[in-house]
Amino acid sequence: MVYKYPICDVFHWFCKIAKFFATEPGKVYGGLYGWTEDELNAANAIIQTRQGKPLTFLYMKALLGLYPSKMIGVRGSKEEYFEKLEKRYVPELQTGTGVLSAQIIDYLRSPNPTKGMTRDGKLFQAKMNGIKNRKEPIFIREINGRRILTIHGSKGLKAQAVFLHNAITSRIQDVLLTHGKEKQAEARVWYVGATRPKDILYIVMDAGCRNYQFPPIHSIQEPLATGGIVC
Repeated sequence: MVYKYPICDVFHWFCKIAKFFATEPGKVYGGLYGWTEDELNAANAIIQTRQGKPLTFLYMKALLGLYPSKMIGVRGSKEEYFEKLEKRYVPELQTGTGVLSAQIIDYLRSPNPTKGMTRDGKLFQAKMNGIKNRKEPIFIREINGRRILTIHGSKGLKAQAVFLHNAITSRIQDVLLTHGKEKQAEARVWYVGATRPKDILYIVMDAGCRNYQFPPIHSIQEPLATGGIVC
């Protein structure tokens, strides 16, 4: 199945896909621009706080790390503060008189839980706002079920469904016009990308730039599986 997408910069396309995934309610993903461990822990802290549940120390540390020192009452080093906090920390309901101030709790329960945080990037905000209404915590296995990868990064991996973006650079286009070893090596790279799916391969062609030319491919009319890889 072939789709056309008008973006010449492949990594810009990766970022666009990442933002799309992030805005899907409750969805998480790994790989390029994917969820980091700190983001996962902070997200779980938001989910738990919005439901009035106690936070583990890891969740609390990841959350507090997103706020200015002044806002969380830290005058010296945050690392020293976290070391001391870990020794005395006991998970408990946050009412505004404990580790989290009433202001921070109000922000976390508001329509925009990233309010007051030092990270203000659009992708980060999209991620945190995308999970704010989840009821269950996020686990690593869920992040690994949907990944954005380069072809090289996907080598050795498999998924039920794969979206393969086949835009190429001018250098690769020049290589493909030759008949040497570099052309053969490039073909092997695309072979890796095209053989990652277990069930279905979606080829995303760039409408305005150069594309790697695959042999004719017949469309497969099947529903997209829940997990997948984008390369």
